[in-house]
Amino acid sequence: MFWISSYAVVAMVSAVAVFLLAEWLRESGVPAPNHPGRFAVIAGLLWPVLAVGIAQWGLIAAVAARLGETARPAGADGSRGIPQPAAR
Repeated sequence: MFWISSYAVVAMVSAVAVFLLAEWLRESGVPAPNHPGRFAVIAGLLWPVLAVGIAQWGLIAAVAARLGETARPAGADGSRGIPQPAAR
């Protein structure tokens, strides 16, 4: 019974957090969904999947930041990328 109640508590906290963060991060001028509470409840019920997704997103961001320190995108040194043949 403890595990069920703890899952429910975390689900409620997640739903409230998703609802508030969605409103906080939404850009001004962008219309809100018709029923934002419905999406927050679904996210709250699926909070383990949401937690794994956030962890994966953080890992990808960390790897991208690490690779960004050592690698430069094509053309970052001022070159045009693929060399073109000389005109005759």
